[in-house]
Amino acid sequence: LWLEKAHVDLYNNTQAARGRQLARQAEELTRPIARTSPELARLHAVALQTQGDSHGWDDDYGKALPLLLKASAFVDALPPAYRSDLGILGIRGPIFRMTAEAQHRLKQTEAARLSNEAAIAASRAVRAADPSDPGATRKLAQSLWYAAVVHRTNYRDPQARAAIDEALALSRSLVQRDLSDLGSARLLALVLEVKAQTLADAGRKAEVIATTEELLALHETLVKAGGNTPGALRSMTAALRTRGGDFYGLGDIPNACRMWRLAVRNYELLDGQDALPEFDRKNGWPELTRLIDEVCVRGLRPEV
Repeated sequence: LWLEKAHVDLYNNTQAARGRQLARQAEELTRPIARTSPELARLHAVALQTQGDSHGWDDDYGKALPLLLKASAFVDALPPAYRSDLGILGIRGPIFRMTAEAQHRLKQTEAARLSNEAAIAASRAVRAADPSDPGATRKLAQSLWYAAVVHRTNYRDPQARAAIDEALALSRSLVQRDLSDLGSARLLALVLEVKAQTLADAGRKAEVIATTEELLALHETLVKAGGNTPGALRSMTAALRTRGGDFYGLGDIPNACRMWRLAVRNYELLDGQDALPEFDRKNGWPELTRLIDEVCVRGLRPEV
């Protein structure tokens, strides 16, 4: 129950510190009994993983990485019978993926690449064991999505395109399987965001516009379905910021300014809900305010 509440606080309410405290309580509770059953081992590893991810939400990957490595080491040290349990196998992919994100943010390029490869391999193994499990498909799509992020920022464009195209096919299949599954819709939105970036890199403006419109419509649905929850608004805002940068890079200033202004509107909504993360208050919001002033009002062309 503590972990469920931690995930709500972290992913739905953008309350990283509160979610982290609950995950820490779950870790302490399970520590003495973590090796007495595969399910308790899984919960203990997830408690460590959640704490690590919460630091990522604060943009503190120096604190996130040790917790994620600790979760991975804990799983590696379990008895072979536990390690072959599907529940344990199912958490390896997400742990490796979050480790890759922390390493990527800390400029540990080669380590991030290897962690991504491990995440994809682990996720493929789980899906092969039960191809009908949508959770296994979702984890594989998530692993491929973040691999595309890392490949793209390291100029491995063919690998980025291959990974994001496979992730897109998998996430679309999940949405088509169950149109009411908001978790799959959120995943599709994340994948579409990176797909738009790869299209922008290739200068395919018409496809960027089409993908952006699909992405924003999807976010509008998620925000409405969630009742304007902070997590949904923040995800939409991140997409708007990235899309603005894509359009700016393509020389489409009107669309760039439209994206940035919508993002600032969301920052204001989050601030009004007392749910604006401190990282966004100090970084994203002032950065976009500056860009709107320089690019959209004064007509300057600074580096973005």
